[in-house]
Amino acid sequence: MKKNILIATGCLLIFCLPASADTIKMGYFILKPHLYLAEDGTAAKGAAIEYFNDVAAKMGYAVEWTGPLPFLRLIKYLQDGTVDGAQMMAKNEERKKFLYYPDMPYSPVQSVLVLRKEHPLNKIESANDIKGFVIGYLSGANLSPFMKAHSDQVKIEYINSDTWFEQNLKKLIFNRIDAVYDQNAVTAEYEAKRLKADDKVRILPLPEPPNHIYTVFSKQSLKGKKLLEQYNSIFKSLDLKYEDYVKKELANIR
Repeated sequence: MKKNILIATGCLLIFCLPASADTIKMGYFILKPHLYLAEDGTAAKGAAIEYFNDVAAKMGYAVEWTGPLPFLRLIKYLQDGTVDGAQMMAKNEERKKFLYYPDMPYSPVQSVLVLRKEHPLNKIESANDIKGFVIGYLSGANLSPFMKAHSDQVKIEYINSDTWFEQNLKKLIFNRIDAVYDQNAVTAEYEAKRLKADDKVRILPLPEPPNHIYTVFSKQSLKGKKLLEQYNSIFKSLDLKYEDYVKKELANIR
């Protein structure tokens, strides 16, 4: 009798254990309105978070979000497989060494510079328009092709912080830098409105086509290759539009 009870108890424990095989561990950094921690500190929030939660559900997974992490630490976690994947990643040759990129991006993004409202520049047509600028940006983040090609004509001041945009925006308003660079026009718009600074700045697109952002998976993750294959197999049939998630976030700015 005791033996049967032990067996039954053991089986119950097995069924009560979390199904780790059905969970994707995703890392995230702060990039509002795409990725951030809820105000009460209980959960990851944002357009990219909600979007991937829905994508993962269609793949048959729940998502465990790890973060928010400093961007450079997230890169390290992707390099060593501490997390299975991440959102909001642009593609470059260095990252392709340790990341699986799916066949398709999930959203285009336009790179921009944020200038003070009173700045005389109304349109950026070439590198000559911004030559000599001191520009604030996030340490470890990717540069768009235009910025990379002309980085020797400007001075980029990097900040390694979750609040890098807010810090740079304050530096801009107090005339300590000439511009804030962001690869994502939506982020720049959201942050300016959230910080009640949208009437103090202007956002100008850089003269280059939009870049693209991807869901990525770590090559060091035991699940990485399988996740890539599953993601690719369902992506074309998805009825989810990332822009809808972004619009929802922009509508909720307080």
